[in-house]
Amino acid sequence: MSKIKNNKEIFSKLLSIASSDEIASLIDSNDFFKSENCDWKPYGGRDNNAGQVEGQMKSSSNALVEKLTNSIDSLLMRRCYEIEGEAPDSKNSKLPKSLSEAISKYFGGEEEINKKRSDWAKRHLVVLAEGDKKKPTLTVIDRGEGQSPEKIQNTIVHLSGSIKRNIDFVFGKYHQGGSAAIRFCGSKARCYQLVLSRRAETIAEKGKSNDYGWTLVRRNYKSRTAYYEYCTDKSGNTFSFKYEQPLKIDGLDIEFIDGCLIRLYDYYLENPSNIVFGRNSLSFDINQKLQKSPLPIYLQDMRGWKGDTKGAIAGLLRRVEDNKDIVGDDITLPAGLGEVGVRNIRCIRLKHISDAKGVESYKLQREKIFYVENGLALGYENESFLRTDCQLPALAPYLLCYIDMSDIPVELANLFHAGREEFAHTDDYRTLKDRLKTFFENEIFEKWDKEYQQKSLASANEDNKELDKLIEKAIVDDPELKELLGIGEEIKIPKGKEEDKEKYVGEEHPLMNSAILS
Repeated sequence: MSKIKNNKEIFSKLLSIASSDEIASLIDSNDFFKSENCDWKPYGGRDNNAGQVEGQMKSSSNALVEKLTNSIDSLLMRRCYEIEGEAPDSKNSKLPKSLSEAISKYFGGEEEINKKRSDWAKRHLVVLAEGDKKKPTLTVIDRGEGQSPEKIQNTIVHLSGSIKRNIDFVFGKYHQGGSAAIRFCGSKARCYQLVLSRRAETIAEKGKSNDYGWTLVRRNYKSRTAYYEYCTDKSGNTFSFKYEQPLKIDGLDIEFIDGCLIRLYDYYLENPSNIVFGRNSLSFDINQKLQKSPLPIYLQDMRGWKGDTKGAIAGLLRRVEDNKDIVGDDITLPAGLGEVGVRNIRCIRLKHISDAKGVESYKLQREKIFYVENGLALGYENESFLRTDCQLPALAPYLLCYIDMSDIPVELANLFHAGREEFAHTDDYRTLKDRLKTFFENEIFEKWDKEYQQKSLASANEDNKELDKLIEKAIVDDPELKELLGIGEEIKIPKGKEEDKEKYVGEEHPLMNSAILS
């Protein structure tokens, strides 16, 4: 069997497997992975790389979002090559200066994309779940620029560098290769990620074979110290095979032609449920992190859950914007926030639950104030901050605020945790929160809070009346409940309608007097 054909067969087996145990078994049993045929290189070219890989993200869903932002960047860069005819980092003045400008120029704008959101996402950016219901195997597929086999080692499985540093219209600036997600795969002893890529046909080098390239990443141990590595052939080259026809992806009615495919085996999720539907779903977590995704994402769960198992998402803020019936007010106000300067804060007041349906799920979520960059939440403040610190107890559940942090000074970048999950606890952050409290002392918010206090009281009174009616009905059926429940006179036992009764007139019995006289 030729080496190229063998490369394809092994890849097909890896793609068909949905558990890390099976991957481990294949590595142990197949000659392809024997030391005389296969080599393992340190991820990013560094032996001691576990700290960098594992130190980025604390949350598995946030780590997955990093994969998705990389995919969005790749889609944007592909379009840049196609439309501009040159590299995204060429520093040409005609290139977009922001992500939103790039979306408009390369994809016709957000409105155009969202006209057919689901169809568009299904063809460009997909997340699939299969395998175990507790720890699914997730596959992220994008139709971005893709990489040729010889470039995979310096891009997808690389750490640090400056690939995107000079590109103004992308998310990723840190060049970690989306490596944060690997640590959440499988177990400590069996942790695997599969990578497949092919350069986009429209931008591939002319006159050169445009092959598929792939590698397998794993966690390994040396002297009880963990590190990450990826496999190559004995010459140190990325495994590859010829493009003959698009690859069919099981369960998805599209085929993989070019771009990138990342498969995360037995991925740990904080809430292991249907990834598409529900408050505890992965889609909910992604919507929270990518509040307004520049491009929509298609999710499909193939593990036999009930309910919705496929659909497109584009962020919590976009959901709110699409559902105008639940929005009471939408205003933007400037606020001086200390060292970060004057920021525009968009404040969306949802309608009170007594005035609109569909508010409940938004009302229940803890996160209320989001610090965002290009739609990505870098950090947030909980409802308790609004309720307690800002003294807005009635309004707090109904307020969603977005603080644009897209262009803060470079020297203040230390305000954000490197993983873009939360704020670093610095003096600048404390000052920011103090200024934010001052911002919410605005009479607009005080007025809204008083209004919602009254609505909540009125709603509570209505609820109490309904409860009284239910209790009254129960007591009619069983009057002893009144004493058992210790209910006073405020709950009345309805009396039945009294019927008119004829006065009883007795008749003398002929034996009565004789009995007495005898």
